Amino acid sequence: MKRLAKNPSSPQLRFLRRLPALLLAAALALVPTACAATRPVTLEVTLPVPSYSLMMDSVPGLPITILAEDGAQVQATAAQGDLERWGADTGSKVMSQGSTVTFTSSGAARTFYWSPLLDGNGGTVSIPVSDALQVTVTATMAGRTTNVLHVLISKNEGFYTAKPG
Repeated sequence: MKRLAKNPSSPQLRFLRRLPALLLAAALALVPTACAATRPVTLEVTLPVPSYSLMMDSVPGLPITILAEDGAQVQATAAQGDLERWGADTGSKVMSQGSTVTFTSSGAARTFYWSPLLDGNGGTVSIPVSDALQVTVTATMAGRTTNVLHVLISKNEGFYTAKPG
C-alpha cells in the first residue's frame, strides 16, 4: 500500500485538504436542479365563456384556456366529448383533437374547445342531463407530474356549464 507524502505541500495532501470543499460545491450544484424538478409548474386554466349551448355559433365549443410555464409538457384529457382547436393557426377550421390534447408550452396561453358532439373516434356522444364530466389538465416538467387541475362540466337545460374543480 502506498503511503501519502509527508511533505505538507505535496499534491496529495493539498487535494485531501480541499476535498470537503469540493464535495460541498458538487452537492450544492445539484440542489437547484433537484428543486426545479419537484416544484409545481405554473399552470392556469381559465374559462372565457363559462356556458355553452349547441345553438351558439360564435364558438365551436366550450373554450378552455391553458397557460403553463415555458417548457412544461401539458396534457388535457376529456372524460367524454371532443377537444378541438379553432382559430388563425387552423385557418379558422375546427380541428378535432380527440379526447386528449398534448403540447409543450411556449409560455403563451392556448385555447381548446370542448364539444359534446364528437368523441375521439368521430362518433356522436350523448350526455344525459344528470351526467357531469371533467377535463383534467396535467403539467409535467422533467418527466415528473407537478400540477393537475380539473374543469367540471355539467349540462342543464341545453347549456353546458364549466367551473374549476
